[in-house]
Formats: sequence, C-alpha cells, structure tokens
Amino acid sequence: MRAKCPECNFDVPVDFNNEEGDSIWCDHCDATLKIVSMDPVRLKVIEKSEDDVTEEYLDEQDGDEENSWDD
Repeated sequence: MRAKCPECNFDVPVDFNNEEGDSIWCDHCDATLKIVSMDPVRLKVIEKSEDDVTEEYLDEQDGDEENSWDD
C-alpha cells in the first residue's frame, strides 16, 4: 500500500503489518508520520517537540570547531 505524505506529497509505502497509531517516515522529506487510518490509508505529520529540535541542534554543533567556546 502507498499513501501521500502530507508534508511533501511523495508516495510513502505503508506495510500491511502497520496499524493505526503506528509511526513511519517519509524517505523524501524525512517527516515523521502517524497512521491515522488504514482504510483508506491516511497519514498525519507528527510535529517535533522543542526537545527534539534542541537535541538535533546540539548534535549538529558537536565537533564543530568553529563554534568553540574556548577563546
């Protein structure tokens, strides 16, 4: 089965073993999606929490020598 990503309109494969409430992701835009219905298949974008965004930012900054706090 396939459904359209609500973020980028890309066809996202949905496995027959998936159920309503499962989380999947779009390979095209990396959005995390929640299955809200299996018949017909409907997906909803799961918004990132502030903690997720902060953690991603810190991961990106890790090892970035230009942003060193030691001056």
